Amino acid sequence: MKNRNATAAFQTVPTTPSPLPPPPPSLRSRAFHAMYYSATSYIILGIFAFLVSAAAGFWFFLRVGLPAPAMHRETRQFRMNWAMQILCLLFDYPALLMVPWLTMAWWRSGDEVGVGFEGVQSREAWFHLGVADKRLLLSLKTANVATQYVNQWSRIAYPDYVSSSTMPGIVHTTVWFVLSFLFGFSAGVLQGMKEWKLREEGKDLDDGPLEIALKWFQDWRKGQGKSWVDREEKVGGSIAHKHSAI
Repeated sequence: MKNRNATAAFQTVPTTPSPLPPPPPSLRSRAFHAMYYSATSYIILGIFAFLVSAAAGFWFFLRVGLPAPAMHRETRQFRMNWAMQILCLLFDYPALLMVPWLTMAWWRSGDEVGVGFEGVQSREAWFHLGVADKRLLLSLKTANVATQYVNQWSRIAYPDYVSSSTMPGIVHTTVWFVLSFLFGFSAGVLQGMKEWKLREEGKDLDDGPLEIALKWFQDWRKGQGKSWVDREEKVGGSIAHKHSAI
């Protein structure tokens, strides 16, 4: 009798399996932050592109005599000058954002290939470039930022249309603008070519802006284009699903 009671005491009562716990806050916040920062970056990029296009288009139309051919010459020159001032000021924004990244990239430019800023392996293509390639690109990017702010100085030193269109103002406002554009354009093209070569070699890397744009265009042509909201929700859901499967 005692043995039967002892056996019954150790018997487990069958219960229904409890649902899997939700993913930890770290994973949920990571998915939220990915969606939030992606949305914010797209919005800021869209606003920036709109303002640059508006200022550049306004300056161009004034330059060719539109939209009012009968506009007084001084009025046209005044508006052209301010369109260029605004355009130059807008280019200061990405140049300012580049400074912290450039500082860290120069500091860690001699790290082992594949190691990110945090000291761990990274799938970002930049960290898989060779030391010489990274330092060449960093030199071009640094020159782009430096010449952009010299260009901004020239627009402050020669603030009106007349001073910026006559000697010596025309030299400063033109040369520094062209140099800044050339440094930035060459850095972007060269980096894209080198990262594309890495992917052609079969390295497993995260998609860059060019690859994301190409994939989006291919999906759009197939009628499967999705907005960034759908993509980020899918990323967040996959993170949570992987955790629950574990």
